Amino acid sequence: MLWWVLAVVIALLGAALLWALVTPVSPLGNWKPQGVRMMAPTARAAIFASVDPFNRDAPAAQAESSGAVTSLALTLFATRATPGGGGTAIIAGGDGVQQVYRVGAEVQPGVTLAAVAFDHVELSRNGANELLYIDQSGAAPDADKVVAANPVAPPPGTGSTGGAISVD
Repeated sequence: MLWWVLAVVIALLGAALLWALVTPVSPLGNWKPQGVRMMAPTARAAIFASVDPFNRDAPAAQAESSGAVTSLALTLFATRATPGGGGTAIIAGGDGVQQVYRVGAEVQPGVTLAAVAFDHVELSRNGANELLYIDQSGAAPDADKVVAANPVAPPPGTGSTGGAISVD
């Protein structure tokens, strides 16, 4: 009895396999994919400018900051922007002393740090926004001069048996 049940099941599976091999591959007929639909370059640029793929929770970045370049005797040395719109900046006053300021902190009397960007900060002075940029007018220092000015001493406990390493 069991032998007949197994024989019927094997026959049904064989018929299903034969049917799968005989039927046509494409049940949809002569199907072809549609061509690529491209958006206008201005529309694509607007979409790419409004989305930050690395930080989706952050609000969309402004294209440009509003305000004029400040006339205050301040120097911006570094910025660190955070995703939530905050950040910190290292700013030196007229005396040359560098201090770290957070967004909302008072840099000088009547001047607060309003926003931090990659290369500049926005200051709020008497209700008006002013911009302070990192000074990028000077050229980068030559690497050979930096290495020559900061020589690396060999670690303690190493003798001269290992040979010298040169920069050349």
